[in-house]
Amino acid sequence: MYFILTLVGLVAGTLSGSVGFGGGMILLPVITYFYGVEIAVPVSTIAQMMSNLSRAAMGWRQIHWRQVAWFLVPALPLTALGAFGFSVVDKTIMTRVLCVSDSVLGDEGQG
Repeated sequence: MYFILTLVGLVAGTLSGSVGFGGGMILLPVITYFYGVEIAVPVSTIAQMMSNLSRAAMGWRQIHWRQVAWFLVPALPLTALGAFGFSVVDKTIMTRVLCVSDSVLGDEGQG
């Protein structure tokens, strides 16, 4: 299990570092398989946040802060609402929703 998680983590990190996205779509299903959705979502969220913070630090001068502000206006309350919903919804339903959304949204970039 640890070997597979390490290997998938390296592949996801390499993909995300070289292309700029896709690491979470690879890592989330594998973590869900081994630990369940209630562990996978927060772990994946923290990993993505750390990855994005490092990218923000590298490109600090190129950030368009006005666009960031407009993005954060709906994102902050909806993130809190999503976290609350995740904590009260049945984990079986949440796992199915996660699988469907990852499959559908994952194929969008393949076009």
